[in-house]
Amino acid sequence: MVNVIAIAKYFEATIGDHPKIKLREIQRREFAMLWDYADELRLNNPGSAIKMAVNRVTPKSPPHFKRFYVCFEALKRGWKEG
Repeated sequence: MVNVIAIAKYFEATIGDHPKIKLREIQRREFAMLWDYADELRLNNPGSAIKMAVNRVTPKSPPHFKRFYVCFEALKRGWKEG
């Protein structure tokens, strides 16, 4: 389960190495990794559904994360086959 302690441990090294880092910079880095994560899921889990939704205020504005959805093919098959 994700809680404050888990989040603090996850970011401990980043903040320790860069004590003046801004929260927005951490968010930007983490968001950038989501695209790679989605690509890896597609590559290693054929047939799985991976969807990421982002919002843009204007076409040229940076994307803002909205949601990330994953349904693994193996789980879909398991539900269908019982």
